Amino acid sequence: MTEKLILIDGSSLLSTHYYGMLPKPILFAKTEEEREKHYGKILQNKKGQFTNGAFGMTKAMLKLIREQKPTHLAVAWDISRKTTFRREAYAEYKGTRGETPYPLKEQFPLMQELLGRLGIAQFMHAEYEADDYLGTLSRKFEKEIPTYILTKDRDALQLVSDHTRLWLMQTSEDKAKELCQSYYPEGPEFNILRNCFELTPQIVKAEFGVHPDCCVMLKALTGDASDNIPGVKGVGAASAVPLVNEYRTIDNLYADIENIDGKEEKEIKAFWKEYLGISRSPLSFLLKDGAREAAKMSEFLGTIKTDIPVEASLDDLKINICETEMKECFEELEFLSLIL
Repeated sequence: MTEKLILIDGSSLLSTHYYGMLPKPILFAKTEEEREKHYGKILQNKKGQFTNGAFGMTKAMLKLIREQKPTHLAVAWDISRKTTFRREAYAEYKGTRGETPYPLKEQFPLMQELLGRLGIAQFMHAEYEADDYLGTLSRKFEKEIPTYILTKDRDALQLVSDHTRLWLMQTSEDKAKELCQSYYPEGPEFNILRNCFELTPQIVKAEFGVHPDCCVMLKALTGDASDNIPGVKGVGAASAVPLVNEYRTIDNLYADIENIDGKEEKEIKAFWKEYLGISRSPLSFLLKDGAREAAKMSEFLGTIKTDIPVEASLDDLKINICETEMKECFEELEFLSLIL
């Protein structure tokens, strides 16, 4: 059997299935109070435990195991966005996100207990995010075994390599199909979840304009509203992409543009326009007070750690699910349709 390692962003997959399986009255409610009135319509078991997200995630994982036939599997989790090293460095990091609704929050320990009983390796720590474990595990094992990362977080683009591919969950199945038809016109050679698309280094470059190892610099310049990463105000993707491809790091960029006189400024603008195709120069924005500091902080926040101390060996990630235990778990949670 060909060995294969799948690394799953558990927080991403659970929340995706939670929201994907919500009753319409909750999805279309305009206020939190209105949403809470309909929480009783969310899938629950006889104990009153909310299970819609856990059921959807479990079903998706079983499909992956059945069709992808991985030999090794691990799930990484976020614990709290308020305790990570990124929040400690930048208090506004992910500060615009609302509280996790309690029907979803209650399903995290439920899902983690289920995976624990099934013997699936899990990784989490208050200081780190799930991405950091995906990065660490992929870099640790990718040269020993073909590695695949499943997440909806585009931060993981930076982890794509010749040894690691990214299964990026799209906003819709139609979007995934559109990408597949664009890059795999003869049909994909893989069969993953219906809203996923597989990215290689070549596809990352074609789709986003930069190589995977430069995705962090792109975010450092343009920012990320979803994570409240500031970037450099006034710098958009149109000018950032060619700058990233030319300089590759924030330090290289600023080494070229800082402490320049008027003549050198004109030369840089002319070079950017003629050779990089940047018609509207972002130089003035890049040289504003605090711009470099904002770019460096954004670079720090956007960089996934790949060196967390992890003692687990590849053998610790081997799949060895006990069918009897799985059946008991599914009966307790009332996932009866998943019992073979």
